[in-house]
Amino acid sequence: MKTKGFTLIELVVVIIVVGVLAATAVPKFVNLKPEAQTSTLQGVKAAMEGVAAMVYGKSLIAGNHTKATAQIKLANGTDVEIVYGYPNANGTQWQGLLELSDYFASEDFTTDGSFIVYIAENSTPNNATNDCIAFYLPATVAGQKPVINVNDCT
Repeated sequence: MKTKGFTLIELVVVIIVVGVLAATAVPKFVNLKPEAQTSTLQGVKAAMEGVAAMVYGKSLIAGNHTKATAQIKLANGTDVEIVYGYPNANGTQWQGLLELSDYFASEDFTTDGSFIVYIAENSTPNNATNDCIAFYLPATVAGQKPVINVNDCT
């Protein structure tokens, strides 16, 4: 008589193989938080680049893109301090330009002139060299773009 099905030994072997595969694959997928946070900050960087480009365009139209300090007015009536046509690193100003959610926090530092966005649950950074931040350093000469970058999360 022929019966269809698996023997107990075959089932045990399959369970062992699946267990070994899970034990080797799970650690790779367990800690994806740093990569996810870095990707989120890349989105903030893209938003900063968009804001900087918009402000620079307004500055070009106003003709003050070569001045070390000036102001422009956005369509919504907001005054924006600019440095060589790009936004200054004033944190209050950037918070209004970016409209960040509560997931993020931001700081501006006069020591290196940077505006920094970081994940609110992480520790507060103290300059643009810290890990897990998106930062903005304003232009220092006419014709130079600001530095907008992300330091990877670890």
